[in-house]
Amino acid sequence: SVVSLADALVGLHRDDGGWYAVVNDPGSGDESSTAAFAAAGFARGLVSGVLSGSFAEPARRAWQYVSDQIDGTGVLGGVSAAVWPCTVQSHYAHAPTGFVVPWGQGPALVAANWIRQIEK
Repeated sequence: SVVSLADALVGLHRDDGGWYAVVNDPGSGDESSTAAFAAAGFARGLVSGVLSGSFAEPARRAWQYVSDQIDGTGVLGGVSAAVWPCTVQSHYAHAPTGFVVPWGQGPALVAANWIRQIEK
């Protein structure tokens, strides 16, 4: 269920508010868009009533992580290059980061929208 998936993601939430590219594999490296996706999902779940209020704090922590990765021009940093879909976790360990790409910028914008709605 959605709640089970959200619970599992919270269980892997790092102290700094982010997740790894493969959320349970530190070797896969940091990936800021993962936090943007999670912040958006948690906040939307809260607004829609699918998730309980206990997800507000993880949503805010994830958004803070994302916010800290946005530079002075509004660009989300720490986003990886394109990778092939793969079930081999080590595949993600060598993906370079630092790209301005839709799969990073889009989730950051979506997260900003949903976070704004839970902060009203």
